[in-house]
Formats: sequence, C-alpha cells, structure tokens
Amino acid sequence: GLSKARRLAEEQGIKIKTVAADLANFDFGVDSWDLIISIFCHFPADVRWQVHRSAAKSLRPGGIVVVEAFTPEQLKYNTG
Repeated sequence: GLSKARRLAEEQGIKIKTVAADLANFDFGVDSWDLIISIFCHFPADVRWQVHRSAAKSLRPGGIVVVEAFTPEQLKYNTG
C-alpha cells in the first residue's frame, strides 16, 4: 500500500506524502494539498459527504481530488 507508493515515487524522483488516518476525523487543513487520491475508501453517506467536502476545501488553487469507488449497484456483480 503506502510503502509501495513511496517506493515507486522515489524510484521516479517524485516527492509524495502518504497518510494513513481515520478520514472521518482527519484535519485536511486549508490550502494544503495539490492532489488527493481516494481509492476504494467507502464511507456511510453522511461521512462520505463530510470527507469529500473537507478534501475539496483543503486543495491549493488548481488542486484535484481523484475518487475511485464502487456504488451499491456493484454488489450484484460479486466483485470489488
């Protein structure tokens, strides 16, 4: 996970910051991030709204939030 991301970034000469945290209580800060990537972080609806809003507010100008997630519809396919 995070170790692999750091290793791959280092191999490419890219500086990244990885964070493992309870996102429901994480202080994203303001004007703190250029890029936030969320891959398969599933939350209850009320927490999801809070986390996505906090993430968006924490971006520097031109920053991007990338989210990859399933919808409940995916459950019928027995994948993910």
